[in-house]
Amino acid sequence: GNHNHANQQFPAQDESVSMMPIQVNVKNFWLSNPAQEELTLALMLPKLEKLRLDFIFQDMNFWLEVGPISLLQHITTLDLNFYDNHDESLFIRIINACGIKLKKLIFNVFAEYSSVVNCHNVIAQKCPNLTSLTFVGDHRSIGDQEMGLSDQEIDNMLMNRTSDFQPHTNLEELTLSGYCTDGRLSWILGSATKIRKILLDGNLEKLSSSGWLATLAENSMEELEAVWFNTSTDMSMDSVEQLLISCPKLKKVGRLINLKEHVGGARRGDYLQLLQLSL
Repeated sequence: GNHNHANQQFPAQDESVSMMPIQVNVKNFWLSNPAQEELTLALMLPKLEKLRLDFIFQDMNFWLEVGPISLLQHITTLDLNFYDNHDESLFIRIINACGIKLKKLIFNVFAEYSSVVNCHNVIAQKCPNLTSLTFVGDHRSIGDQEMGLSDQEIDNMLMNRTSDFQPHTNLEELTLSGYCTDGRLSWILGSATKIRKILLDGNLEKLSSSGWLATLAENSMEELEAVWFNTSTDMSMDSVEQLLISCPKLKKVGRLINLKEHVGGARRGDYLQLLQLSL
């Protein structure tokens, strides 16, 4: 079909739905590199709750008008995958179209952290009702750091919290499987007072106790039940102890095998100490 739809105007919802000859009860719709006609088919699915869109940009040479997504009244979950690059314009258009309705967002993007950091600002602004956020796939900004741009300078691209802007106040579950810095973690969780589960499973080499302590200074995370991190070369026992002290509902903590104090296998004493704190 003709993919030149950059200037196409989509009609109002009632008119669009009435134009569709068939409506079905599908709640989960999955498209890979959707052509415009395929995305418009979503209008035949008035009960759609979950939309998955996969993009491989090297195979996609056309502009996608995302207007049909804005007409999905019951969408609560968006699973968005940018497998080989990042297209910020497309990301922003999609989030603008449905972000206010979303309860769960999964974003998988293969790109440097510096090129996707603004996505956090967009998500926090446009998806205020999120209870679950999964942000995976990004990696260390090697090129930027070689040119002298530090992680802290990249983290400074995140919007300042104000009385009018507090990101992720409804967030209950966070999965971060990319390049995790102290600033990134504390920014996401600083206002997330309802957070229950935290899963960190990416490149955590730059995640230190400072990130957790900065988060706890702003948000005691009293609802937190479980926290899990893969490995970290810069975390120590003080952050784990503070989590146990500050979070009364915390029941699961792991993995502790690579804490700074555990180099060489000195773990038993710390394990017994944590057991005493958890009693």
